[in-house]
Amino acid sequence: MSRRYSTFISTLVVLGTILSFAGAAQAAPPSAEPIQIEEVTLAHGLTEEMAPVDPDPTATFQPDETVYLSVQVKGRPKSGVLGAKFYWDGSFIADATIDMADANSGVLFSFGQDTYAGYQLTHDDVFPVSEKYYTEVYYEGELLDTYPFRVAAPPGSVASQVKSVTLARGADADYLPVGPTDTFTTDEKVFAVIAADLGIGSWMRSTWYMDGQIDGDGSVRFTAPSDALDTGLYFSFIPEGGWAVGDQSLVLTLNEQEVGTYTFAIVEPLFDKPAFLNAFPLPDGAEIVETADDYDAGFTS
Repeated sequence: MSRRYSTFISTLVVLGTILSFAGAAQAAPPSAEPIQIEEVTLAHGLTEEMAPVDPDPTATFQPDETVYLSVQVKGRPKSGVLGAKFYWDGSFIADATIDMADANSGVLFSFGQDTYAGYQLTHDDVFPVSEKYYTEVYYEGELLDTYPFRVAAPPGSVASQVKSVTLARGADADYLPVGPTDTFTTDEKVFAVIAADLGIGSWMRSTWYMDGQIDGDGSVRFTAPSDALDTGLYFSFIPEGGWAVGDQSLVLTLNEQEVGTYTFAIVEPLFDKPAFLNAFPLPDGAEIVETADDYDAGFTS
């Protein structure tokens, strides 16, 4: 199950004058002046002037930390839009922009003084552990450069490992498999019940294949919100319209490392359930009603 990143907050500081923006800034004037980027720094905090408090040359963050970005611009530009975009493994997370014209309005001159833009990225829960984060810095819509960073489990956290994976027809309240099997019918949901140790920020992803093709609806990710020893979880899936007869498969990934491929057989049901339900005799005056998930049909009389 995927997690949601919070909205960016971008702040521009010019010699103690703080201007905050939520969301995108207004468009810059057409004649934006060129700017010179002095330094771009990923850090664990920013000063009131948006300079990095604790710059990290390794650009490494823990899953429950906020990611800070400081962009130092030479002098006091009076126009132009400076923006930052954040990504994970090629997927866009969020972005924010700052209009230099708004930030520097009323400034008559400057001498030997720079402008700092500050950005911060937070997460609703925790960041997934990964080496594949990066941020792109833009000026006037043009990419200036890309800056990678990583999220790593904190020292002393649980070492993540998958202990067992069982294909089954269900899972109970304790995340134990119900009806273990490797053969299912076309109308059955397939469960992959997992026992694992998971450190904070560790994540698992299910990727389901039918006839060799990925079904995107079945790609689900779970991220551990805290350290957990001997924990249980499961992924379950049935394609829209049911499974195709034949051998199908599931691939499980733990922190960008493939755990394994699990193949299961799909066969036709022993009887035609829809035809049986449609032919089921109803009492006089009975009306079909919607049923709970555990039941196939119901009526009231």
